[in-house]
Amino acid sequence: MAKEKEIAHAVSPDSANGDLQRFLSRGEAATLIGMLAAIFSLFLPWESHVIPANMILPLPAVYSHPLSITYHGISTVIRWPITICSVGCGLMLLWTPDHSNRRLIGAGQGLMGAVCFLIALARFSMLSGVLVGLAGGALMIYGAVDRYTAADQTKG
Repeated sequence: MAKEKEIAHAVSPDSANGDLQRFLSRGEAATLIGMLAAIFSLFLPWESHVIPANMILPLPAVYSHPLSITYHGISTVIRWPITICSVGCGLMLLWTPDHSNRRLIGAGQGLMGAVCFLIALARFSMLSGVLVGLAGGALMIYGAVDRYTAADQTKG
C-alpha cells in the first residue's frame, strides 16, 4: 500500500492525495480543437460562383448549362490570415497564464480567434469550409475566455 502511494506521488507531486493531474484544461482543449478546425476548413469549399449559360459560349448551342466554380480556402486570400492566427492562437498555449500576464495572453489569444471568426463571418455562406471556420474561431475565442477566467480563479 505504501509503495502505491509513493508511485502515485511520483507521478503527480503537486497533488496531495495522489490523483493524476489533467493533461489539458477545458480552455486548452477548446483552443486546440478550434485551431485544428480552422486549419482544416481551408481544405473545404469557401466560395462558389455560378456563371450563367449565356456567358459561357459566344455562339448559340443546342444545350448549355450554367458553370459552377468552387474555390477552397487554401486557394483564396484568406489562407494566410487564417493560418497565422490559428497557429498563433495555438502557440499562446505555450505560456501558462498567471496573475501578471493573464490579460496579455487572454487578449492575444482572443484577438487571434476573433480574426478567424470574423473572416468566416464576413464570407458567410452555407459552405462547409465557412461553417467549420466559424466553429473553429468560436472555439478559439471560448478557449481564450476560459483560460483567462481560469487564471483569475486560481489566484482569486
